[in-house]
Amino acid sequence: KKQATQEALNHVKKQLAEKAEEMRRKQEGFDRMEQVRQERILELQREVDQLMPEDGDVQVVAAQMDQLNAVMTEMEEESARSVRHLYDIQKSTLQLIAKKGE
Repeated sequence: KKQATQEALNHVKKQLAEKAEEMRRKQEGFDRMEQVRQERILELQREVDQLMPEDGDVQVVAAQMDQLNAVMTEMEEESARSVRHLYDIQKSTLQLIAKKGE
């Protein structure tokens, strides 16, 4: 009985180690995505800075406002993708927790 208990304990330890490694890999993936997202934000900020008018020409300002609108729309879409990714990570984590509880 003692050996069976030790084997069961070793099995649980192995499962926990595997799950920890899986979570570590997921976190690394998330960290990479976050870095890409931050780089994209900086790139978009530079684009926004370039779109700021230096002269008072109304037509130039109107064209720049159209470009700014496109950049802002892209930023919103990027944000929505990030939210979906975070939701997927949350869902996976909750599933792992539920499996451990079984």
